[in-house]
Amino acid sequence: MHKRLALSVALLGFMTAAPVMARSLPDGGVTSQEVGSILQEKGYKAQVTTDKDGDPMVRSASGGVDFLVLYYECKGKTRCPSIQFYAGFKKKGITPARIAEWNTKKRFGRA
Repeated sequence: MHKRLALSVALLGFMTAAPVMARSLPDGGVTSQEVGSILQEKGYKAQVTTDKDGDPMVRSASGGVDFLVLYYECKGKTRCPSIQFYAGFKKKGITPARIAEWNTKKRFGRA
C-alpha cells in the first residue's frame, strides 16, 4: 500500500542548480506573477494560475519533481504575505511512526 508523503519544500534546499538571491519584498508580500517571473528568470517553468478556491498558485518543477507555490493570508488581494513550496511523494512502507519521527526532526519539511 502506498502512503502519500507530502513535504513542504524550502526553495533554497529544493533548487540547488540555480540558487535564488535574496531580494527586497514589497510591503504586503509577493504576487504569483512575481514568483513566476523569478522562477522563469532562473530557467524553471512557471505556470501562474489559481487553486480550486481561487487563491493564487504557481506550478513548476525541478529535477523532474513537480511542485506548487501556494499562497496564504491573501485576504482577497493579489499580494500575499505567506507562501509555501509544496511537493508530494509516494513511498511504500512508510509507517505513521516514521512520519511522526520525520515531523519531529525536520524544521522545514512536513509529512
